[in-house]
Amino acid sequence: PPRAFALDCEMVRTSLDRPELARVTLLRHRPTPDDPDRYDVVLDELVKPRRPILDHLTRYSGITAAMMEGATTRIEQIQVA
Repeated sequence: PPRAFALDCEMVRTSLDRPELARVTLLRHRPTPDDPDRYDVVLDELVKPRRPILDHLTRYSGITAAMMEGATTRIEQIQVA
């Protein structure tokens, strides 16, 4: 059967004054006869930008300063995941 994936990226504004990746989520659609809308979370990771965050864009991203405090994963690690 065909595979369907959904990718969502959340951004923050950094000292570059442009958006940088702060969270990436990858879902895989895995329907079953009982649950045609079932999905599995393949990846859901906060990503630490290289530059200081000026605006978390919480209104749009849902990301807060508290959420990012423990983030250590860099974009390069996500790219190879």
